[in-house]
Amino acid sequence: MGRHSGRRTKMKNNPRETEATTYSNTIPIDLLFEILLRLPAKSVTRFVSVSKLFAKIIRSQDFIRSFSFRSSKQKQRVLLAFSGVDKEEGRENWFFLSSSLEESSSPVFLSSTACHAPELRYTRPICVHGLISFVYGQEQIISNPTTGKSITLPLVKSRRRVLKRFFGYDPVDDIYKVLCVTEPMFGTGRKLVAASQCQVLSLESSNHQNSWRNFECSIPHRPQSEGICTNGVLYYYAHMGTEIMEPSLVRFDLRSETFDFLTILPVEVQNFLISSNLINYKGNIASATRTSCHSFDLWVLEDFKKKQWLKVNLSIRSGLVDFRGIAHTGEIIYATYDLEDYHLILHDPKTNSRKFVEIDVNSYEFGRLSGVVSLVDYVESIMFS
Repeated sequence: MGRHSGRRTKMKNNPRETEATTYSNTIPIDLLFEILLRLPAKSVTRFVSVSKLFAKIIRSQDFIRSFSFRSSKQKQRVLLAFSGVDKEEGRENWFFLSSSLEESSSPVFLSSTACHAPELRYTRPICVHGLISFVYGQEQIISNPTTGKSITLPLVKSRRRVLKRFFGYDPVDDIYKVLCVTEPMFGTGRKLVAASQCQVLSLESSNHQNSWRNFECSIPHRPQSEGICTNGVLYYYAHMGTEIMEPSLVRFDLRSETFDFLTILPVEVQNFLISSNLINYKGNIASATRTSCHSFDLWVLEDFKKKQWLKVNLSIRSGLVDFRGIAHTGEIIYATYDLEDYHLILHDPKTNSRKFVEIDVNSYEFGRLSGVVSLVDYVESIMFS
């Protein structure tokens, strides 16, 4: 009687965990892994609180990697990040929506997050392998739109000035990294100084004690643009040379943590180095420069070692739009500027046809909005579950 009474008391205190433990004792771990892997992301995150076993499986690096890989093989989606500044509270509120580019369906609300912003954000949010990076002054926040969870990275401990931060993902070692480029704080006068010292922070699912590591850059340079990460490599534009005026494309391998530099750039790219928009074009790095309200030149780097560039002309008659990227189908993705009538346009240059992805912002209770960022090639991640 005593044993039976104790068992009933345990179920009364936490019936869900007891029931989950009973099931997990009869179901092999490998099968549980596969069952959880096939669930929607929202359901997976709920199972974390069901039992310790489920939490252990879901938070394992193997499961997180497998879940993101499965998501990357599904229909292409775009992440829409709407922002609104709350000056009284000193924060910027972000609302995340996910929309399919391959089927007609309404965008799905994912989550929201509030970034306390003592300083205004000075970099465009970057989305890499399911996580999005925000930088506010010296503070950097990594957020997961799928789970709604965020972490604040430790401050860079240096007497040097932070020039730029770049966020990337190494698929081989399954690890996120942040590259921080710094310059001397004093003693340079008005003369520009190239950065020769960098710091790297590794962000792993199994390690919550993240810290910065110092290393010397092989060739001093000064970053000029935002970066892009593809296949474990970061790319960004910079100035280098004796007078820090020579335009170059920087290639940083996240796994080996080594730099390469390409100094042969198209003149059009050199003229718009700071505002140039780096994108992934069919597996190659490309740079988009606006030539008119309706047209862009796309400079595609076909071979980094051979220094070969290809020019592609893009044109669309649809008011003032912003070039956002390339869909897996080869369609060109544009976004409008009007928040009240915000939508994406998918233009097929071969057939000159177009599709529209409508986003009715007024149907969501977001409050007053001040901006939106559309991020192509969004995959779901369950980091920070």
